This record gives sequence, structure tokens and C-alpha cells, in this order.
Amino acid sequence: MPSGFSSPGIVKDQLMGNTFVKRVLLSINSVTIYLLKMDSSAQTYSLTANQVEVVNNRQPAVVKVYDYYEPGEYAEVLHIPIIHMPLDEETTTGSESSDEVTTTSSTALDEVPTKHSMSSVEVSTLNQEDTNVT
Repeated sequence: MPSGFSSPGIVKDQLMGNTFVKRVLLSINSVTIYLLKMDSSAQTYSLTANQVEVVNNRQPAVVKVYDYYEPGEYAEVLHIPIIHMPLDEETTTGSESSDEVTTTSSTALDEVPTKHSMSSVEVSTLNQEDTNVT
């Protein structure tokens, strides 16, 4: 999770509604998604992160995809959240990020394609059980 952002507890329930999601762990600075299995189709897992503090000079956050049983096989993507300001500051508190990251099972970081937008991760072609998305 980027500095200054938090993910609301409802995210866990939303992610658990996906077919391949086995377990979701939320902490102060991360969301870990355990998958039952993956097939050859692309899978997308979305969540919303709320900006709770303004952080100057924010650094990119890391999205890491790896096989639970072979953590040496992984892909990482660095991304910076795109901040969406509320339309009406009187009725909305904070701002939301709807960033999106696309990644594949490649172990070479320069082969991992990215789309800038932050809190959605698309994972494809990892055909192992218990794959983690953090």
C-alpha cells in the first residue's frame, strides 16, 4: 500500500467473492490475496485505497506476484497511485485511488507490463495453487 493510503475492511469481503480467492489478509500497509488456483485466463482483483494522509515525495508501491511454494519465482511492479479528488469536499472525506496494475508471471522485471492506475491487479498464466498477490 502506498504511504498515506489505507484499505477499508470491506475490501476483504469484496475480494472473497472472486472464484479463485482462497484467503485475504489485510494489514496497515498491505493486502495479501491467496489464490486457490489459476488457469490460462487473465484474472483481475480490484480494491479501493483511501488516502488518509497527505505524504510529500511519495515513493512507488510494490505489487508482487509469486507462487507460495516457490517464492523465488515472482514478478514485481512499482506503481504510483493516481489521486482522484472528491467532487464535493463537504460530503466526501479523503480521496480515492482507482489505480490499476497489470502483471504477468515473468520473473524478469523489465518484461512485466504495467498500466498506471493502482489498486487493481491483473494476474495471468501462473498455473500453480496457492499463488500470492501482495
